[in-house]
Amino acid sequence: MAGERVFRSLGTISRDPDELAFQIAEIDPTPSEVAPVFREVFAESPVKARRLAAAYARSLPTIEQHRAVFQSVALLDDPVERRTLIKG
Repeated sequence: MAGERVFRSLGTISRDPDELAFQIAEIDPTPSEVAPVFREVFAESPVKARRLAAAYARSLPTIEQHRAVFQSVALLDDPVERRTLIKG
């Protein structure tokens, strides 16, 4: 999986939004890692995926990384998954 490094580094998805955003910033995911990690977390728990999406929105440093997140939304087949990412 493209986001395996990020997924391993995150471990448990924190309930603390500041802590999770800090973790994401420290990991500094590449644009190709963002969407796969979101999808993997969503498959486990939509609630955790929403927290992850919010952390991405707060911590991704480049416009390219933000663009990658929103481009991934357009490619998601599942409308619930798309809404979860957007709400986050």
